[in-house]
Amino acid sequence: MRRRCPAALADVVLLSLALRASVRSADFRYGRRLHCDAVKMAGGGDGFVANCLVDMYAKAGDLENARKVFDRVLDRNNGSPLDALLLFVDKKFARIVPNSVTIATVLSASAQLRSLSLGRSIHGMSVKLGVVENDVVMNALVDIQMRVQGSKPDAISVVNVLSACVCLGDILIGKCFHTYAVKCAFMSNIYVNTALLNLYNKCADLPSAQRVFNEMKTRNSVTWGAMIGGYGMQGDSAGSIDLFNEMLKDNIQPNEVVFTSILSTCSHTGMVTVGKKCFDSMTQYFNITPTMKHYACMVDVLARAGNLEEALEFIQKMPMQADVSVWGAFLHGCKLHSRLEFGEEAINRMTVLHPDTPDFYVLMSNLYTSYGMWDKSLSIRRSMKERGLVKLPGCSSVGLENG
Repeated sequence: MRRRCPAALADVVLLSLALRASVRSADFRYGRRLHCDAVKMAGGGDGFVANCLVDMYAKAGDLENARKVFDRVLDRNNGSPLDALLLFVDKKFARIVPNSVTIATVLSASAQLRSLSLGRSIHGMSVKLGVVENDVVMNALVDIQMRVQGSKPDAISVVNVLSACVCLGDILIGKCFHTYAVKCAFMSNIYVNTALLNLYNKCADLPSAQRVFNEMKTRNSVTWGAMIGGYGMQGDSAGSIDLFNEMLKDNIQPNEVVFTSILSTCSHTGMVTVGKKCFDSMTQYFNITPTMKHYACMVDVLARAGNLEEALEFIQKMPMQADVSVWGAFLHGCKLHSRLEFGEEAINRMTVLHPDTPDFYVLMSNLYTSYGMWDKSLSIRRSMKERGLVKLPGCSSVGLENG
């Protein structure tokens, strides 16, 4: 039979009929040519033609192209959620295994219909197919929950959720709300941006934090402090210091949090000289009175570097009585550098400040044990038992879905 020229098939009905004929005759090569013609003439955007194309590719065993066309059909039908769902459950597409794009589109259709039960079913399917952790699927799951509940979180709600994600270490949910913030034009909100910086920094995703920071149009000292702290958490002391200097060039007055971040970075990277200069500059140049946290950080800078005598002298010259955080930082340095005599002094001071806190007695016992001084270690343990002091075991929360 002599075929008509595909270019003459301007009517989508004729194009659909031609595709069905190619399927019946198993002439899939011709069917692919018809697909090209459909694209050229914009007939591929018609639902009938697209359905015929999916059917043709599926029967030809070309499931990859069948799914590509299928996903485009779903996406176009997303404005009509019922049509998208009917297409999804059509038996002739049963051989096509849904991917993350398909699942996300169907979830979006379920959200528009406010069908939580259907959304749960699709959620279960996404788990079985192993695509539930994909960003587009997670975003769709968050969207369906919000639509069904009839609520639309504002910027403050997003900040609260992101803060909760920081506490849980759940970067996946945090990314979903990052996407939501972009969709709702919340990225101009400085509090949303700062919450995102904290999320990515605490979850060790420095590149994402840098992108958020670089795209911010407005920054304040809190924002700068969050980014400086992020570099410090990843051990990038040079990045922290460079960003601090850039902050000063922009005439942004650093606050107490910024100095805490800088001093913490110096302690973890052994930058004693820089740490001293930063601590001294607080009062000399920025009129900031150091808090107990700053003193603890400075003691940590000295003690970690092995300057225990200088650290002890620094503590003795403090304008207020050193608390447990200061002595704890000092004790950590004593353990790092095996200085038992200083360690005993630190623990004795800590037990005087908090005589009923079992943790410090355990620290002392462990310190003696590490030096093989078993009698002293057992004596402390007996004393704890007599006083009814019991240290609660530590625990941690691990989210398996976060890797």
